[in-house]
Amino acid sequence: MNARACNRIIRRVLGRAMLAGALLWGGGGGSLAAEPATPRPQPADTFAFVIPFDDTLAGVANDVSFLNDKPAGANGYILAGDGHFYEQKTGRRIRFFGTNMTAGEAFPDRADAEVFARRLAKAGINVVRLHHLDNGWAVDSGGSIWTPGSSDRRNLDPGQLDKLDYLIAQLRQQGIYINLNLKVSRELTPGDGLPESIRQIPFALQKRVDYFYPRLIELQKEYARRLLGHVNPYTGLSYAEDPAVAFVEINNENSLVGMWSRPLGRELDTLPEPFKGELTALWNAWLKRKYASDELLRETWNRGLTRPGPTIVTPHTPWTPERHGPAEIRFETSEPGVNADAAERGAADAMLEVLRAGEADWHAMATLRGLDLVAGGNYTVSFRLRGEPGPHRVRVGVSLDQADWRSVGLDRVVVAGPQWQQHTFSFTATGTVPRHARLLFAMGTSVGKVWLSDVRLRPGAEGAGLAPDQSPAAGNVPIPQAGTPQQHADWIGFLSHLERSYADQMRAVLKDELKARANIVVTQIDYGGTTGMNREAAMEFADAHAYWQHPRFPMRDWDPVDWTIENSPQMAALTQPSFGALGALARVRVAGKPFTVSEYDHSAPSDYVCEMLPTYATFACIQDWDAIYTFAVGPYAARQRPDRFEGFFDQSNHPGKWGFYPTAALIFRRGLVEPASQNLTLELPEPMHVAAEFVDDAWKSAMGDEKIDYLSQRLAVSDRPAPPGSPLRVTRWGKPSAPQARVQADQPGGKGRRYVVAAPAAAAIVGYIGGQTIQAGPLAVEVEPFQMAGGDEGFAAITAVATDGKPIESSSCVLVTVCGQVHNTDMRWNATRSSVGRDWGRGPTLLQKIPATISLKSDTARAVWALDGRGRRVARLAMQRDAGVIRFRLASADPSLWYELSPSVD
Repeated sequence: MNARACNRIIRRVLGRAMLAGALLWGGGGGSLAAEPATPRPQPADTFAFVIPFDDTLAGVANDVSFLNDKPAGANGYILAGDGHFYEQKTGRRIRFFGTNMTAGEAFPDRADAEVFARRLAKAGINVVRLHHLDNGWAVDSGGSIWTPGSSDRRNLDPGQLDKLDYLIAQLRQQGIYINLNLKVSRELTPGDGLPESIRQIPFALQKRVDYFYPRLIELQKEYARRLLGHVNPYTGLSYAEDPAVAFVEINNENSLVGMWSRPLGRELDTLPEPFKGELTALWNAWLKRKYASDELLRETWNRGLTRPGPTIVTPHTPWTPERHGPAEIRFETSEPGVNADAAERGAADAMLEVLRAGEADWHAMATLRGLDLVAGGNYTVSFRLRGEPGPHRVRVGVSLDQADWRSVGLDRVVVAGPQWQQHTFSFTATGTVPRHARLLFAMGTSVGKVWLSDVRLRPGAEGAGLAPDQSPAAGNVPIPQAGTPQQHADWIGFLSHLERSYADQMRAVLKDELKARANIVVTQIDYGGTTGMNREAAMEFADAHAYWQHPRFPMRDWDPVDWTIENSPQMAALTQPSFGALGALARVRVAGKPFTVSEYDHSAPSDYVCEMLPTYATFACIQDWDAIYTFAVGPYAARQRPDRFEGFFDQSNHPGKWGFYPTAALIFRRGLVEPASQNLTLELPEPMHVAAEFVDDAWKSAMGDEKIDYLSQRLAVSDRPAPPGSPLRVTRWGKPSAPQARVQADQPGGKGRRYVVAAPAAAAIVGYIGGQTIQAGPLAVEVEPFQMAGGDEGFAAITAVATDGKPIESSSCVLVTVCGQVHNTDMRWNATRSSVGRDWGRGPTLLQKIPATISLKSDTARAVWALDGRGRRVARLAMQRDAGVIRFRLASADPSLWYELSPSVD
């Protein structure tokens, strides 16, 4: 996970406005993340609840370590087959529920490793993904695998390796498997035998280049040999042969073709030499092999060449300024010239002034909307701009002017300084909608003025097609910025070919040379669009990442002060057609392969974090996935003794996250919620990237007006292409049946939506439940109206699970988890409740009391116990039993996150 993961899932539904002349838009009291408001008094309806960092208490209701067979690997290697994972010796299917340990978290002291391995097992975790081992930022502070003080990134530090070895041995002993990541955040230098220009690579963490530059690939192989060939002295096994090392990921969140966002194949022309020259040489060699002659290449590429034409935007094309979030702007345009020749002149001159910065660049934009671009057509954007006080980063793009607002071909960043500068960009339009494209200039994160002049958008593009003096034999066919449809298809096909070559090389080292028994994946399946399926074709499984409202950093990546989150529940997005982050994951599962989600989170300090685990675990059951992880553990060492959550992704110290781990582990690993009964499989013709560059587009085209029911239909996409020319299609098998989960719409007297799961051994009610009576199979709740800090209506999650897997009414132990809003003591929000900056507060963590009466079906008398942070019984609650139903009210005097229902001994 890295800074470019920001805004991975969020679909920005931007508002519209059209104003002329001079405008002043206000933000309605917004504030910057760096300017927190006065702290609110702690709400009276909260109580302190801390899950201790060293909690290993066994035999209590929230201890589900019995799910793990110990040690990990006792039942042989983990094998992939028939779309799932199986144990080698028993033949049993196995599901994995895990988390990430990153950077310093993966190099603990021995005592911490021993304690935390037991704590992870207690929570139901049976896999840990070791991530960012190769980072450069913590080399000198004990949080990286590299030797401190070294000028290179090749030598593993013996002391750090010993810490890693001991941690893995402890995890293994507790029945926890390992997902070992190779390249994540390693950044190489000239000290590693690379040219000085390695420092100028424009992509964060030297991504994309590491797929084709020989020296970078060789260094990745070297690292794999040193790490996987290393024998752990505490197990006597190398990581290649250890059955507890079940997974190896080669290159996190990386694709030469393009990252998770649109468009594909862009920006590689910005590489410095010799990297650009190497890629150009490979490109020409590939073209020479594919085409028998220059004439054939020219004929093929020039077919469909867009003829140059007059500018599409003219003085009569109206500007539309847009302001979102806390931004405040002023906008001016000049009048179109009298008797102006609209065919020759561009758009009217414009000035966009940001008076108050927003939280993302799109919070302040100047746009030209309603443009009619043709998919596959070549276009050129040109303009002049200057800015003051400057410099200002301005994003220039061409996207849809309606949801989902996706880029349709151009997305570049320019810098506006005090002097006028001319810029020209060419692009190939993809994924267009007739009369719904827009040219945009976004600069919402910095205060100041930017002037735009002579803005034009013309059909045709320099560099499209093959020029008379260009030939692959001469090696002078350049990296295309734009191209005809076949030229673009060749470029994407070439990049995909390089990715597959890289994947095959790395796999050969792992499997053939090192004899690694782990299941291998290159990177996340949606990186590179549909070409990802070609890259991952030989791998055992497919993986993806998703975040609901990942933090944004408007000015500087990972700035601890200047950041924001949207702070709204995913519940509102569990609708057609997207179904939020969960739906995005479902649409990229690959048919016939195990599917894993190795990063997922709802970022703190969101008020709605309690929805994460109940929806994630049950949805993964419905879609029949094979491994789900959260991101990431967070601080856990004895020297820190955390009693508050300390960052966006802190799992183990956030009761709204960690509190649901035992329930999520039981539900997902035991499959307590049934898979959907009908399967939908998307099929694309060969070459897939020509049929659709992105899987989402393919689903839309193939489904037409038909909607996907994410709770009664299992989704997958086939990585085996149909014959060329075949239509996109969705095949179905199995009959629909009533799902065990549903999304309830608004009801009279209530606000928002609820996600309800009703299965024999597990039930969940999640969402806006204040003032509602809701039934979920064996569980029912009656909730009085309540409000959250910040003023929203009552939002909470209530789950019940039978820890023995029996139906709830006959179970020997039922664990009930109740959680609403969670925050730290004295945590200070800004006025828009979108950031706390550095003011995360102090311990203890505080939970909102939920005024609810809970009813559970039961065929015997039960005692109801409130549990403390270790799972110990601290108070017995009064209850009533009538007609096979136990009712108890959550006592104001003895509030808890967890409640245990066990047979009464009275």
